[in-house]
Amino acid sequence: KLPQQFYDINENFFRNWSSEMAYVLGLLITDGCISKTGTVLLCMNDQELLEKVKKVMGSTHKIELSKYQEKLYIFHFARENMVRDLEGLGVVPKKSLIVTFPNVPDEHLADFIRGVFDGDGSIFLDKRSKNCPIRSAFYSGSEYFMEKLEDSLTNLGMPKRRISQQKTKNGVYYGIRYAHKDSLKLFNILYKNAKNRLYLDRKYGRFLEGIKMGGGLDG
Repeated sequence: KLPQQFYDINENFFRNWSSEMAYVLGLLITDGCISKTGTVLLCMNDQELLEKVKKVMGSTHKIELSKYQEKLYIFHFARENMVRDLEGLGVVPKKSLIVTFPNVPDEHLADFIRGVFDGDGSIFLDKRSKNCPIRSAFYSGSEYFMEKLEDSLTNLGMPKRRISQQKTKNGVYYGIRYAHKDSLKLFNILYKNAKNRLYLDRKYGRFLEGIKMGGGLDG
């Protein structure tokens, strides 16, 4: 393999807030990790999204297919200054239960939360409810992160929600859920000003399918 220095990447990417930086940070803070060797990894089953991330970061790194999990793609880079920047923003090793919510500027908050949603959010369609099928949710292993996320969503116009707890064999997960009407509000917040199609097409498409079933944004 070529050493990391043979690949290009914008090493100042996480130094200055932008719509693209906020989105990628949201993805990394939920689906990314920093290894013991100081490598930043973003692993997803959607190669197209990783290509978008790679492009906005000015990277020439290769996106690799995991040797250990089928259809899992990996985008990774190792730059000491970028790792320090990310750690200052809350992306730290073994972060799943202790992750904090960064101080995101208001103008980039929706982009950051869209990244969080693509990392740890979910959307499904309840076809038993033909006129109001959309159900959306966020999940996290960190209660603090979920509290701050819920506060931020409220500040963006979402209704106040009670944070639920769910015990699993791996511990406790915290979540907030929205039914159809409020999911439409969430859709508008997350995607209205999305740049460079920085979102997971699968989730975006499921929203559109639900909107069509439910009669549109006013349905």
